[in-house]
Amino acid sequence: MLRSACLWLACFCFAFIRLATATAAPPEVTVSQPVDREAVDYRDFVGRAEAVIRVDIRSQATGNLVKIYFRAGTVVHQGDLLFEIDSRLQQAAREKAAAECQLAHARIQRLAVELRRTMKLSASGDAANEDIDRTKAELEEAQKAAHVAEAGLKLAQLQLEFTRICAPISGKIGLSAVNVGNLVTADKTSLATIVSTDPVYISFEVDERTALQVYRKAQKGREKGEGKSGLPVSCALADETGCPRQGVVDAVNSHVDPATGTMRMRALLQNPDGLIVPGMSVRVRLALSKH
Repeated sequence: MLRSACLWLACFCFAFIRLATATAAPPEVTVSQPVDREAVDYRDFVGRAEAVIRVDIRSQATGNLVKIYFRAGTVVHQGDLLFEIDSRLQQAAREKAAAECQLAHARIQRLAVELRRTMKLSASGDAANEDIDRTKAELEEAQKAAHVAEAGLKLAQLQLEFTRICAPISGKIGLSAVNVGNLVTADKTSLATIVSTDPVYISFEVDERTALQVYRKAQKGREKGEGKSGLPVSCALADETGCPRQGVVDAVNSHVDPATGTMRMRALLQNPDGLIVPGMSVRVRLALSKH
């Protein structure tokens, strides 16, 4: 009896499966056409941002710092006033040099008048030729002394101008290294640093195999007459997807570092938004060949 029931159940299941198979729709099959497109062989590296121009600002005048005109981390423009040093000593030196210059020119005028009078007297026989020669020599000496005084005035004027320190380039300025009231020594005290922001350099290290590929690609480009255009690179910051920033390799080191087996390369990258800051880590993608 049990055997008959099992046999009946098996036949029922078999019939049900066949019925379900017969009524089910055929499965859909997705077909994709082959795509013929160019594939680029690339390598990814980690680079470090560097400023194209970096200026360490130092004073050319000695004195106490009396005012700071910038805010750290902002962009300054060439010619903007950054620091001011107490200029009383330089102002006094300039006034002294100006007075000496006036004295020298007054002596020239006096000797010129004396020379004309001596020459008139000599024409009437009331003065000797030796008096004329002596006066001419004194006048020539006074003229040279006036040149020295004028040079001293220019030097004093420069020293006075050096008490107002302006930005030599346009760029982002860092923290001030001194505070108001500190003594600033000429040519020694570092005041601040300005770095250019656009464009920037990206330096990165590549292995020997990659370096060889770069050299071979450059050699083939020269043979084809493609000129000296830099090898294109793509870069991205830590929070960017893909490599949206484009640049070119503008310099390659002359040797491989035997300690690391790598060669340093440098890319030039536009930085219009100013987000790339010197010292920042940048992802670099170097395109090597196309297939």
